[in-house]
Amino acid sequence: MVRYYKGEYKWGAKHGYGVFVYRDETRFEGTFTNNVKEGQGIMYYSDGSKYVGDYHFGMMDGQGEYVWPNGVKYIGEWRACLLYTSDAADDTPCV
Repeated sequence: MVRYYKGEYKWGAKHGYGVFVYRDETRFEGTFTNNVKEGQGIMYYSDGSKYVGDYHFGMMDGQGEYVWPNGVKYIGEWRACLLYTSDAADDTPCV
């Protein structure tokens, strides 16, 4: 699943800022706490979509912006990788 990681470690775990690249070229740039995405980050998906925002327990959670490959954009709140609104399409990948 992982192609490579380049960044900070603490006690052998990803901890602090780093870049995590998956085999499909999806790339996460942001902060980790004990090997888990936590805090601010940017996920560049291999299909051309992008998420910029908050992560909690490794998931999109909090305020963020998701841009689909066709340019449609959602800016708002996320909870456990799901859009937190009743009128937005929920076809976002959660990596």
